[in-house]
Amino acid sequence: MAETATPRSAMSAVSFDFVQVWDAQVPLLIIGAGAAGLCAALAAKEAGVHAIVIERDAVPSGSTALSAGLIPAAGTRFQRAKGIADSPGAIRHRHPA
Repeated sequence: MAETATPRSAMSAVSFDFVQVWDAQVPLLIIGAGAAGLCAALAAKEAGVHAIVIERDAVPSGSTALSAGLIPAAGTRFQRAKGIADSPGAIRHRHPA
């Protein structure tokens, strides 16, 4: 069975050079190339905004990679097409925080 999550041990070691000075201006800086960061970059591109995405790790992953890539959704058009009655309120009731 293929592994679906990336364990923290497989992620890049983080090192910082605190004497490094960065002097740059960008229209939009997105920190993190996980699912949310990359979606933000796509939305910026669609809106005509030039964005730069920076990522700590050697490859994009973010915490979504640790969750097996699952993003819970309820009341989607796919569920409606199959006759499944669901809603964001119902999913919160089934899976309280």
